[in-house]
Amino acid sequence: MECGIGAEHTEGGRMRAVSTTHAQTFRELHVPGKMLLLANVWDAGSARLIESCGAAAIATTSAGLAWSRGYPDGDLLPSRVLAAAIAEITRVLSVPLSADVEGGYSADPRAVGEMIAAVLDAGAVAAIKPRAATATSFRRSPTPPRSTRSSRRRRYR
Repeated sequence: MECGIGAEHTEGGRMRAVSTTHAQTFRELHVPGKMLLLANVWDAGSARLIESCGAAAIATTSAGLAWSRGYPDGDLLPSRVLAAAIAEITRVLSVPLSADVEGGYSADPRAVGEMIAAVLDAGAVAAIKPRAATATSFRRSPTPPRSTRSSRRRRYR
């Protein structure tokens, strides 16, 4: 199968609107005994490419999304920028999108709830918070602890 962005993904020159059934589709993909693999995207272009390769659902990468918007990884991307990026991505997809929301972008539960509501309003079907345990340490400094940076460098070499 060839991957790419083509006319079959447009209607009248415009990308298809996000379907209201994406949340149900995403839930149905979570089948016991069957692994769900989600490729990570950082913008509308990468999302369309991954979808054109046959992905049933897609997730964002917090680091890639932050870096593509000019911010370092680690809860430093403003919530309004995150929501706008999610809206850009979901506007061009016809499959569900799960959003990585890092540590919640705040230590205040109300602010985290508002951010998650904004991400869902932007079209994501899920908001995954994988860094809940380390969110406050990243929040205090734009540079992660040295041990974290070293392990990331080793992993990507």
